Amino acid sequence: MTTVARSSHATVVSPAMVHAMIDYVLGQRYGSRDGVLGIRGRLAGEDRLITEHRGRPVEVSYAESALAAREVLLGWRPDRWSVLVTDRGEDDLGAGVLAHLIGQRLRSPDPWQAVRQRFGAVAVDVRLTSIPAQQGIAQGLLELMPAQGWPAAPAGMLTRDHAFGSVARTVLGLDASALDLVSVLGWTTRADATRGLGELREAGGDALADAIVDWIADAAGEAAPAVRRLFRDGRPGDLVPLGLVVGFLHAETRHRHEAEVAVARLSGHLGGIGDGAVEQAMRLIGPQAETVTATLLTDDRTRPDADRTIAAADGLIRVAGAEGLAERSDLLRTGLQRRLHRLADGLRAPVAAAEEIEHAWQAVLGHVLARVDPRLPVFQASVRLARWLQVVESSDTSVNDTLAALSRRQADTDGWVDAAVNDAAGGVDDPALGTVLEGLLGLVRAVRDRHDLEFAQSLANGVRDEEGAEDGYLEHDGSRVYLLEHVLPEVVFPLARTELVLLLVLDGLSTGVATEVFTDLLDNPTAVWAERLDDGSPRRAAALAVLPSVTEVSRTSLLSGELVAGPQDRETRGYEELTRAHGLTGSPLFHKRDLEVARLGHSLADRVRHAIDDPGTRLVSAVLNTIDDALDRSDPAGTHWSVDAVKHLRPLLDRAREAGRTVVIASDHGHVVERRLGQQRAHPGSSTTRYRNAEEPVHADEVMIEGSRVLSADHRAVLAVSERLRYGPMKAGYHGGAAPAEVVIPVLIMVPIERAQDPGVRLAPSQQPAWWSEPVGAAHAPQSTGSPNVDPPTLFDDELADSSPLPRPDWVTRLLHSSAYRAQKQVVGRLAITDEQVSRVLTRLLTAPQHRLASQQCALVLEVAPARLPGALEQIRKLLNIEGYAVIAREPATGAVILDLELAVEQFGVTL
Repeated sequence: MTTVARSSHATVVSPAMVHAMIDYVLGQRYGSRDGVLGIRGRLAGEDRLITEHRGRPVEVSYAESALAAREVLLGWRPDRWSVLVTDRGEDDLGAGVLAHLIGQRLRSPDPWQAVRQRFGAVAVDVRLTSIPAQQGIAQGLLELMPAQGWPAAPAGMLTRDHAFGSVARTVLGLDASALDLVSVLGWTTRADATRGLGELREAGGDALADAIVDWIADAAGEAAPAVRRLFRDGRPGDLVPLGLVVGFLHAETRHRHEAEVAVARLSGHLGGIGDGAVEQAMRLIGPQAETVTATLLTDDRTRPDADRTIAAADGLIRVAGAEGLAERSDLLRTGLQRRLHRLADGLRAPVAAAEEIEHAWQAVLGHVLARVDPRLPVFQASVRLARWLQVVESSDTSVNDTLAALSRRQADTDGWVDAAVNDAAGGVDDPALGTVLEGLLGLVRAVRDRHDLEFAQSLANGVRDEEGAEDGYLEHDGSRVYLLEHVLPEVVFPLARTELVLLLVLDGLSTGVATEVFTDLLDNPTAVWAERLDDGSPRRAAALAVLPSVTEVSRTSLLSGELVAGPQDRETRGYEELTRAHGLTGSPLFHKRDLEVARLGHSLADRVRHAIDDPGTRLVSAVLNTIDDALDRSDPAGTHWSVDAVKHLRPLLDRAREAGRTVVIASDHGHVVERRLGQQRAHPGSSTTRYRNAEEPVHADEVMIEGSRVLSADHRAVLAVSERLRYGPMKAGYHGGAAPAEVVIPVLIMVPIERAQDPGVRLAPSQQPAWWSEPVGAAHAPQSTGSPNVDPPTLFDDELADSSPLPRPDWVTRLLHSSAYRAQKQVVGRLAITDEQVSRVLTRLLTAPQHRLASQQCALVLEVAPARLPGALEQIRKLLNIEGYAVIAREPATGAVILDLELAVEQFGVTL
């Protein structure tokens, strides 16, 4: 194929222009059979090209002379389009050539006429045609037309906004319907933004690309210089990261010089980005860039864009050498990392640095990324453990060593410690932070070892003295600890005589795992169950396993109602005899195999479903093995224990709720987990993991227990106490020993939420210990909820003053005495909620991170049962949400309670 010389003055004819002119002559009732389409112009490069128009071949040929034109005419075929392009005039071609052309003439291409045609317009806005290189813009619009065509111009007028908006939408994926700085910034964070801009320039030409860049920049207002510079450089993805960093550094006032030096370093690395107009535009972009990035983080679909943007910004922070300043950023990952290290500094001395820990923890929570950072649960657990250590350190050193008191300690407090240890032990991928966590967990383990030994010795004494044998339970401060074999006769059967009951035995459920499962079940915005109390008890009941705490001993005794050991058929027989003796004949007991035979598409087996639905069956019982099975072949410590994590639990509960049944959840024993820190101490003739015979001496990490509740041949056994001791092969977890995590088990009673107000139903308070959600000594001083009020360690380590204003301590009191509040009380009338309760919850919200409380925290503050929290909050909203404005709101996804402080100030006229 040859290349020929072309006149530099003739219009370049592109394939898109050829297609437009074919459409034009088709509109004049011409077709390919009517001759060759002649166009005055030139081809850009080769002298011949083949294309296609609406399924018909198009052959375009360039002719530099009349002779060459005649050769083109000789190749004409009526079944396809033949197009002659030449820069010769009609006189040069002669009448003989013109006679074979459609309309007997050459047609001069007008790109804007073709554009009008493509947009269905009768006129073009002068703001398009007056742009420099406007011919190139028209050519680009033709080249980029999608297969379905351009959208028709409104009212027949092709405007700049319509033309460029159509290109932006089609080529860039940028919605131009409401183009502004925020939408532009949002688009630049997309993974395909840079590629889209490159495709626009390559396919549409520089003229159109530059014009659309200017149009987008104009929509960005005062930020236009930065948008224009980065877009023309083909780097739209740098816009938000640069805005985040430059805006953040510009806002730094306490260390102005360091910030200016950082911006200068950044400017040098980015090739002049710091010229006056562009740098000022970047400063203006900063707040909007933060808003855009924070919004991206709230949606799983756009979170990868946010992560990529923040990673780029963190890279720029390192380039600028501003890592120390970044601690004040609520968005940069570097800022969160610095805050976590600040928190870790406090966790090195968890008791002495209590105030520093709480201060640093609030700073961590104030960071936007804390909500999605996988390390947050680890450090939340660590803060909780630090608080617990503070409580232990400040409590009375004398120990109530009764078995009842130490059992309640495990049920009410140390079970929560076990759950926090499991969360913290998972660790983080940062050697420095991991070392701090390791040290903290060592301190916790030392206290738990002491507690375990205290409990084991008390257990030995209690079993020897047959404590609780007469009543079937022990009691401490009014809260009961049942002997396991008495749970059915004393708890379950009295309920089953007056109401329908479902008993669920979660084999291996420890007090630590129970905190997770029960919290998931009871503490969420869509909770459909309410915890009720056992008769006369102020807290959730607990029970003591039969020893050694293994399934064939404890579960058989639980379901038989007597001290007996044996396999599953023995417990089934014992259960039948027990229920018959208590007038509950025909109460079914379902084991794993019974639950696994559901038909395809059904979550429950027919027998199980029918039994729960049957109002004539007072009691239905089922054994769930997920937790116990995990001890052999899974990761009980690393598992997030929820309702759905326990197989069959969710459908059983749903069925029970439909049937209106009260549910009792218990276990046969708990467990300890393997943390790869222990030792195997083999004993002759013992293949068990946590207990052995009593023939050899007892070590300091063991306990000898003897009595009727030890179901060995001689009613004696040596049980492991330390969680790091085992006698058999390594597994994921163990039971059978005398640690309270193995022996003390929870007993939960629930009713469907619809029955929470039934007469005789006493709802349980929140079971969380105060330190789980509150700093020790909850009446702590108000603290900042946003950026940390500490300077980077490389600057002024001793400065701890907060730069943000704090509410005056009497703000809540002034609000409750305001005329607006008094008027609102008169409007809503008599309510059960008291001013004292309103004061407490406002005070806590005022000092909480982001003025936000978890629902369990709120229930604790208000001193109401979690099931009654929605009603209490509704009354508080009536008092505080004047004319429906949400001073107090509840987050739908989490159930958290949120105070809009600015709105409260406005509504009640009480300044901070």
